[in-house]
Formats: sequence, C-alpha cells, structure tokens
Amino acid sequence: LILGSSQQLYPPTRFEGLRCPFEAVALMPPLITLGLLMGSGYTTLALGSFFLLITNIICVNLAGVTTFWIQGVRPQSWWEASGARKTTPLAILVWTLLLIILVAVILFTQQNELKDLVN
Repeated sequence: LILGSSQQLYPPTRFEGLRCPFEAVALMPPLITLGLLMGSGYTTLALGSFFLLITNIICVNLAGVTTFWIQGVRPQSWWEASGARKTTPLAILVWTLLLIILVAVILFTQQNELKDLVN
C-alpha cells in the first residue's frame, strides 16, 4: 500500500518494477489461502490465514513509512511536507500499536486453542 503510494512521490518508472512483486508476495498467498479455506468451510484454519494477511498489511505499511522517514523522503510541496513531518511519527506509532495488539490477539487465540485441545 505504501509502495503503491510511492508513485505519487516519484515518476512511475522508478518504482514500477518493485511495487507489484512486494504486494504480490506479501498479500496474495494469505489472501488466496483465506478465500480457499473459507470457501471450503474450514473457518478455524482460515483464521490463521486471516491473521497472516493482517500481519503482512501492518508490517508492509510500517516498513514503508519507517523507510521513507529514515531515507528522508518528503513530499515535493512545502504545505504537504509540514503535514508529513507531523503525521509520520504518528503513523509509525499507530502501525506499531496495531502490530502489538495483533500479536496479543494471536497469542490469546493460540492459548485458547491449546486449552480446547487439552480439554
């Protein structure tokens, strides 16, 4: 998603070759697996694919925002640059918090599944 928005910052030829493989490798396999498992009625197994998909979305966005911030990539217009200076740390904080919450949900779900197996 972040790499897709990079087309607004740079001419299409600079990131055109990178954008689609990143999105395809990170998002398509868990999305396809989720659809196949849900369509087959394996909702419990589909939950793992769903968690992987959400984890990949969060991590791709977090990596993109952090990379742009560290590399010093800024919008070209001054009014967008001042807004980006304020919102970039906030975006990193939000994506990090979402990742922590997701890890907690995954651990809680796995703990409940282990309890169900023992009982």
